[in-house]
Amino acid sequence: MSMLSPFGFGVPAFEVALKNGQSAIRLIDDTHPQESQILSVAAFLSAPDFIKNLDTIPCEPLFKQHYKQLTARAPLTLQTALWTALDVYQQAGLFSIVKTDRVGIVVTGNNTTVKQSHEQYFIYQDNPNYVSPRYGLNFLDSSYIGYISELLNIHGEGQVVGASSASGNMAIIHAMRLLEQKVLDYCLVVGVMADLSVVELQAFRQLGALGGIQFKTEPAKASRPFDTQHEGFIPGQAGACLVLERQDTAKARNARIFGYVLGSAIVLDGNHSSDPSLNGEVEVMKKAIHQAQLQSSDIDYVNAHGTSSVLGDEIEAQAFLTLFKNMTQSPWINSTKSHIGHCLWSAGIVETIATVLQLNAGFLHANLNLETPLETDVRWVGTTAIKTDCNIALSNAFAFGGINTSIILKKGECDERRY
Repeated sequence: MSMLSPFGFGVPAFEVALKNGQSAIRLIDDTHPQESQILSVAAFLSAPDFIKNLDTIPCEPLFKQHYKQLTARAPLTLQTALWTALDVYQQAGLFSIVKTDRVGIVVTGNNTTVKQSHEQYFIYQDNPNYVSPRYGLNFLDSSYIGYISELLNIHGEGQVVGASSASGNMAIIHAMRLLEQKVLDYCLVVGVMADLSVVELQAFRQLGALGGIQFKTEPAKASRPFDTQHEGFIPGQAGACLVLERQDTAKARNARIFGYVLGSAIVLDGNHSSDPSLNGEVEVMKKAIHQAQLQSSDIDYVNAHGTSSVLGDEIEAQAFLTLFKNMTQSPWINSTKSHIGHCLWSAGIVETIATVLQLNAGFLHANLNLETPLETDVRWVGTTAIKTDCNIALSNAFAFGGINTSIILKKGECDERRY
């Protein structure tokens, strides 16, 4: 697992933040002057030093040099994707793999180049001849596949999976299928950082989806999933990457196993709008649990989609009550977005990492700002982290256009938790 977030380079910085109840959400007036005209607070990356932090990845200098060449003048999203891919490849010990046609890539691609398009449009208006020729390749979401495969010498399958806010979970599900069908032995799942232009942010504002108005002078309080004072999602930025492989190959090469994906499900609402569906959310969780050959009572913990949006939180809370209503002890529930905002295309990958961290380390992170819950019959984690011994978790990701996804995760077997 690898991650780059406002908390820093690498997964350990993210784990510390979750344990300590830190929020990455800040005022952005000085750091992002254009975006701050539309929203005051966000969990944005601020000028990360990729080259300096290459030294933290113990791989051959040749790969680091190639990274520098590929990312010269590259957009922030691509630099982030390549850094996390290089980091995770080294961690997983895949540089020793001889048959690189058995390694594949699934990218969470969903309008990942909109900010580049916006910037190039103004360059075009000024002088069409100044439009970058590289943009002719880089505006395609699939360009991430090319860059990552070149950096890591990967020759298996590659695909882009776009499902809006459910892109991360959808990419994990597609990677699972490629492994189960034995098309691949190893698969990188790359969560591309969202970097929206002011046009997309303004559209979200006019849609009523963005929060950060009431608490703009207290940014750490702005993301408040399932709280009665929620008002919309807070944009977050993080690049994240996983390596998935089948259990047989992992054990054959004595790989460190941080967790298992036991099951998954996708359910469509048959609805093009942003309205969530109670039936769709209940059904997708049921199907994922069934595919994992489990019962609802086997779920110890749920990492909720929990965006802090008014209707979205209400429907998901009702879905939990519906699914777990007959249990003597329902699972613990929290939302990672209370710490890092909504990372959009990479959210599912970020939250899978958060879930695996919590299962392995024996804690559940806080629901920051959950002061007055929408529903009191749900077993929410409180406003501080708790110690637990959870074994099996469910992680939700829902998206505009009626896309519902759930995955089931199990604690890993690795005692040496180095990420």
